[in-house]
Amino acid sequence: MHERLFFEIAGVGLDAELFGAARNAERGRWRKALGRMWRYATHGTHRVTIIVDGATHAHRVMQILVLNSPYYGWSLPLLPDASMEDGLLDVAVFPRMGRLALIGVVVALARGAELPQRPVHYRGARIAMTSAAQLTVHADGKVVGPLPAEFVCQPGVLKVFV
Repeated sequence: MHERLFFEIAGVGLDAELFGAARNAERGRWRKALGRMWRYATHGTHRVTIIVDGATHAHRVMQILVLNSPYYGWSLPLLPDASMEDGLLDVAVFPRMGRLALIGVVVALARGAELPQRPVHYRGARIAMTSAAQLTVHADGKVVGPLPAEFVCQPGVLKVFV
């Protein structure tokens, strides 16, 4: 719905607020960066409807990730079964997890340890998300707007010649 192409990760909720804060800080827009940090600090869980290839799921979340690889962030292995070559997107949902629990997941990933709580995992070619809340969406670190959003895998779009 935002007509943006992403290659690896799109995020909804807390993840997007942090990327937005970082982008604003890089550009010296401190007021906007602090506003996003405030939203991060006060953000609660929200009910999000996720439609994966026509199947509807609903969760209360602070963060959802749509991935086109097994990795999150700095090559942290979040979904080992995910692939950039299968023509599908992977969705990692962190239901009813607060800020500290989400930080615990990132720390465990960075250490290569077992996750304290595994995300709910969906896989599909077409992912749609809606929420009554104005949850921010990012695509590869660039804030693209609020939900609703639709993510569609387009196999073969990226061609690499060596």
